[in-house]
Amino acid sequence: MGVSPMRFGRKEHGRDAHATLYKTPFMENRQMRKMQFLAVSFVSLLGSFVVMAADKPATQSTTDKPAVNKICAVEGGDHTVDPEFFTMYKGQKIGFCCKDCIKSFEEDPEAYIAKVKARKDGVK
Repeated sequence: MGVSPMRFGRKEHGRDAHATLYKTPFMENRQMRKMQFLAVSFVSLLGSFVVMAADKPATQSTTDKPAVNKICAVEGGDHTVDPEFFTMYKGQKIGFCCKDCIKSFEEDPEAYIAKVKARKDGVK
């Protein structure tokens, strides 16, 4: 009896027809694509866990706390602090009444901190 034609990558010989398997270029390419898919899936899954972990802060941020001063650090007087306008200075959240005051403060922060301390408005 001769060799029968290949079917689906198998060389058929009597009883052991299912045991002998030839790897065709198609099958090797398929295995390679499967391994690439699994590798990309694993990396994507791992990356999503890292992103999810980064989204959750470990502790409460100092920017979530209220400003240490109640009166604007630049204007003073009766200009109360607006929670939207602040800057971090030496680990303290300094509040302002408007964004223009932030610019003024950043030009000479020590002078304005001294004024806030003189008013005893919460800055240490």
